[in-house]
Amino acid sequence: MIRPSYDVNEIVQDVPIFAERPAGQPLPGACEHLGGFRPLPSEWTIDWGFYVSIDGSQPQLRRRINTKLAEPLFKLPKS
Repeated sequence: MIRPSYDVNEIVQDVPIFAERPAGQPLPGACEHLGGFRPLPSEWTIDWGFYVSIDGSQPQLRRRINTKLAEPLFKLPKS
């Protein structure tokens, strides 16, 4: 049920859950992924209406549950 990327709000969309990092290199950009362990900019505030129905909002459509893993989970970061 984990997607490769998520829409956080109307501005920040299609953000991958992880970002690749070449060996010995820092992650590209401060916030190009949802991997965690760092502060996020204020414009990355989650709009919960994208995930659950709040006051008539239309959440993102769910995907069917299946036995396949999202591709980024095959390349989990060591951290």
